[in-house]
Amino acid sequence: MGQAKPSIPSSSEKLLGDLIALRKFGNLLLQETSSVDSTEIEKKVGEKTLQEQEQLVDKIFKQTLDDIINQTFNKIRAVLNPQVISVFLFSKDGCIEKYKTWGKDCDNQEIENGWLKDEKYERGQSFSGKATQGDPYGEPHFSNNLDTDIDKLLYGEYYQEKLGFLKCGISVPLDSYYRTFGTIEVLNKLDSKSQQADENSCYSQEEVFELTLIGGHLGKAISRVRKKQEEIVIAQITQILVNPNKYNYNNAAEIYQSIIKQLVSKLTPYKACILRFLEGDRLPVFETASTYDIKMTERRNEIRKIGEGMVGKVAETGQYMIKHIDENPDDFRNREWITKQKLKSFICFPLSIQGEVVGTLSLFTGYKHIFTSGDLDFVTNFSRLLAAYKIGLNEEIKVMKDHNNSEQYIEEQFTKFQAEITKLRQAYLNKYVWFEDGEVLDSDDDEITLIKRVYTDHPDKQSQPLFIEKVTDENLEPEIWCSRPL
Repeated sequence: MGQAKPSIPSSSEKLLGDLIALRKFGNLLLQETSSVDSTEIEKKVGEKTLQEQEQLVDKIFKQTLDDIINQTFNKIRAVLNPQVISVFLFSKDGCIEKYKTWGKDCDNQEIENGWLKDEKYERGQSFSGKATQGDPYGEPHFSNNLDTDIDKLLYGEYYQEKLGFLKCGISVPLDSYYRTFGTIEVLNKLDSKSQQADENSCYSQEEVFELTLIGGHLGKAISRVRKKQEEIVIAQITQILVNPNKYNYNNAAEIYQSIIKQLVSKLTPYKACILRFLEGDRLPVFETASTYDIKMTERRNEIRKIGEGMVGKVAETGQYMIKHIDENPDDFRNREWITKQKLKSFICFPLSIQGEVVGTLSLFTGYKHIFTSGDLDFVTNFSRLLAAYKIGLNEEIKVMKDHNNSEQYIEEQFTKFQAEITKLRQAYLNKYVWFEDGEVLDSDDDEITLIKRVYTDHPDKQSQPLFIEKVTDENLEPEIWCSRPL
């Protein structure tokens, strides 16, 4: 099967025109994600129950994702004229699973929704999985001889029967700033005049390059949608912690359970979460959460001590720890449970705020996961919010003992606690925020991407405008200028 990395033919005027058009298309995708206003969504969900909030947020973001994928399909049809287009996204098991397909069958009828809905591939598996190989980014692959490799393709016979034949294809990664989100794939080509599948057509390296660019634009747009989802999750957690009575919780355990469930939601790569709180020098399990396929009841919830094992060392040092399980099997006491649940990577965070460690948060993934700075930022802020609430509860107990239930003193402490939660959330949102409706003064790449929020040195920072500053953080690309606060 032919495979190649695309190169740019220097003498192709048509390709140059296509590249300019694709750059504009990338900007349109990012503008589409800008229509998702996190603050407006917070207002919409604010008066609903927690379950209703989660359902509404999922619905809003799924619709946005569907919209940008549909726009991408339209662009690919215009540029490449394929018989089939599919998007595959990574699951929590580290496989790519079919998310959406458009195409025409052997009778020139549109392929029905749900056809081959369980199609999925491991990294590097078959033709479709090869574009996900790489760490953390994938690489484009193509073939004009798929017909000679039908027996080697996982779903080759299904496609051959549905399409009439299988001849050529391109699969490219949906790369973004930190990782590959999945792949986008085209199979066969339609004749430009008859719009019937053409067995004699092949894909050129120029077309591989064009699809690679489109995949990069879609990957960045998906990353942007996910980042906005993270903002909403942090906002929801803040609401719960600041005003738990609004959600009719019976005790602190229910509050913590509803919060850590967010860490095993569809938004994250995690399949299991274990929350421990410090009691003297001991770290008993307080709450757990997992995806539906993980059997937490089969796990031994043993107490750890400060300095003992990975969890104890995290609590002792206040520093997070990452382990890939197959590379460090002897470091895990629940090895039998971990093996049975097919868990592959582990990260443990301290629950700390203002230098005080009050517990730990352990997370497992179903595949060898490369933890990016984006992952670390999200879980770090998650952990700080949990720590702030725990310290708030401890303070409440001290108040009851030392101040005889003085309502005024309790109110003062609660107000301070609210301010701390709000400050933590704002710190998270300030670190990397999405550029939406501010003025772009200049940009070498003419693309709207991430900007960094920078204040003047004036003591009253919130009332001062931003410096006009170019982003130079090596993790952000391309560089961009901004002239106003968001």
